[in-house]
Amino acid sequence: MLGAPRAARLTELAARRRGDGSRGLRARRAWRQLVRACAAGDPAALEAVRAAARDLPEPDVLDLLVVGPQEPADRAAYLTLLGQREQRQAMDPDGALLALAYRAAEPDVRERLCTAMAAEGEADVIRVVVTGDRRDRIAEMSDDELDYLGHELPDHRRWDELRRLAARALEDRFGGDIALGTDPVSPGGPHDIALGAGGTE
Repeated sequence: MLGAPRAARLTELAARRRGDGSRGLRARRAWRQLVRACAAGDPAALEAVRAAARDLPEPDVLDLLVVGPQEPADRAAYLTLLGQREQRQAMDPDGALLALAYRAAEPDVRERLCTAMAAEGEADVIRVVVTGDRRDRIAEMSDDELDYLGHELPDHRRWDELRRLAARALEDRFGGDIALGTDPVSPGGPHDIALGAGGTE
């Protein structure tokens, strides 16, 4: 992890241009470090780049897009953390993908997503993402969306939320109240049930 001072210094170096608009050697090295750190999800790097997002030329934006995650929900979160509002809106106009990423994220990532959305004035998206206007409507989720949560929640050991997701998925599919066991990794447990409701591994 770069840390905020290091990320700020790299951003400053990367912004330096020669007379013809190109970067010198030190600036290129600084930019490559920032891009690699953003690709790795470094919070300080993402925040430093977001702060400079409005000044980034198109080639720099493309550099960041190339190294970003390909999974749609993760990519929506990545674009949000980078301050690339137009790019995120183009792929996720209603915020549904971002809501999925928010739900699966750790608390610190959720906080950073909220900060980034607030900075962009995206009140409608914040409502969808944070208050759960769509994220709890299991019946509206596609198989891919359910599969994403079925993998991400156990990866972060979010067993309680995984159980709730599985219970709602089963209720929407079969109706009635479904009682689930408490062992999240046992055969037929919530992980398997959630995946069964939304696809297979």
